[in-house]
Amino acid sequence: MGILTNITNFFQTKENETYLKAKELIQDAKEKINSFIVLFPDATISEMVFIKNRWKALPIKFGEGVSILGLKISDNYKLLITHFSSGGYLTEHEHTNNYELNRVISGSIVDEINNKTYTVGDEFIIDRNTKHTLFSKGESFLITVFSTNKDDLIIPHNINLEPIKYNKKLLKSIHY
Repeated sequence: MGILTNITNFFQTKENETYLKAKELIQDAKEKINSFIVLFPDATISEMVFIKNRWKALPIKFGEGVSILGLKISDNYKLLITHFSSGGYLTEHEHTNNYELNRVISGSIVDEINNKTYTVGDEFIIDRNTKHTLFSKGESFLITVFSTNKDDLIIPHNINLEPIKYNKKLLKSIHY
């Protein structure tokens, strides 16, 4: 049973002002979340929430060996650092509401569906509704931007890479 159904059952009348406001807030939250959730099988909202300046490992159903660090997160723009461990991959997916820009800053990434390899310094855009899967033979880092507007796919020049605290040697290997 969904949360909206639970709220509907809680209120005796659907014309109640509190009910209407609660329904509006829930629908607004759902739209915001759906604007970022990717089309992975059985994705839940809690699995796709990113917290600013905190690493989060993606669940195994999305791939394996991939962690995300949120740097800037708003309704229409997400700036992330994506870490692939050696052999890490994302399963086939697409983004219905977002364009995606990636810049490889360490290692290399293979888009197996489109048979393309990207190395340090390469940038690539994935359009809305374009199926893709990413794989890394060795440890790799990407700067990733998601935006609902293709014109906003911009990587700022002043990104603080200090949150990448895996080790100092790795931090020195990143080319940004």
